[in-house]
Amino acid sequence: MCPATLVTLNMRELDRLKVIQSAFTETVIKIRQKSFRNAVAVFSKRFTSKTERVDGLVAFLKESR
Repeated sequence: MCPATLVTLNMRELDRLKVIQSAFTETVIKIRQKSFRNAVAVFSKRFTSKTERVDGLVAFLKESR
């Protein structure tokens, strides 16, 4: 193959990898959002008063870092 053909193939491969990477990133973001919503729901059920909910959520966020 001539070098121009290799460059073209590499660019196609790069584009394909970019598409895969963006799909993967979107999936990770969705999983994180869902986990966060689940955590909020758990805290809402576990703690009855608003201050307990806020304190519990702040503690959870500090732990998850």
